Amino acid sequence: MIITKDIVARVQNRDRSACKIIYDTYSSVCLGICLRYARKRVDAEDMLQDGFLEVFESIHTYSFNGSFEGWLKKVIVNQVFNYIRKNYKFPSDTEEFEHIGSTIQNEHGLEERELLSVINSIPEKYKISFNLHAIDAYSHKEIACLLGIEESTSRSQFLRARNMIIKKLEEIQIFENKISKHGT
Repeated sequence: MIITKDIVARVQNRDRSACKIIYDTYSSVCLGICLRYARKRVDAEDMLQDGFLEVFESIHTYSFNGSFEGWLKKVIVNQVFNYIRKNYKFPSDTEEFEHIGSTIQNEHGLEERELLSVINSIPEKYKISFNLHAIDAYSHKEIACLLGIEESTSRSQFLRARNMIIKKLEEIQIFENKISKHGT
């Protein structure tokens, strides 16, 4: 469903049926965003609830410049990081980053679910920087502001995440090659 100016105006006037339309339209997409960053599903559900509360509280700031969905996702991501700052603790990492090759590609023929499983298997601080930069297209400067870290730390965490993911994908490929050679 396309969210119209009329629906947004109705939400601004606290029309519950319009709020339900927006929630029903975007909750599954937004839960996916929350699940990428949460440690547990229950955390993701809390993030989603906090995010939609903020969407409905701040909807008057939506100016109809750009897509409503883009604005909504930005609000949700900001709420996710408010939740993370309050509830998750991360050690600081200020080591220098190293230059590595181009972006990760799914050249191994993995399904999206398998690739997300690999991403979710890396340490939390790296996963968050990777998701924000590679998937949600945040700049390292924006990530630094969201997480309260240095821009160089964001770069370092992203690059380390990418290296870890590449290594895990290579391990999967080697394992799959061994299995196919043995016909099992």
